[in-house]
Amino acid sequence: MAHNEIRHRQPGYEDAPNPRHGRQAAEVDAHDEIYDEDDPDLLAALQLSLQEKKKEARRARRTSRRK
Repeated sequence: MAHNEIRHRQPGYEDAPNPRHGRQAAEVDAHDEIYDEDDPDLLAALQLSLQEKKKEARRARRTSRRK
């Protein structure tokens, strides 16, 4: 999997129709939720994201104490 797929939207993304618009939103969300739990790429990306957030929080705490 290319790493930029998660972090960067592909060109033309803004031009694509938004499936979460209007009455379809609840259906689309339910559909996404079913498959998200079994998506190893998504789970790996979420884990990395969580690690980065924790790392940033530790760094912020360390630097703010020095004042």
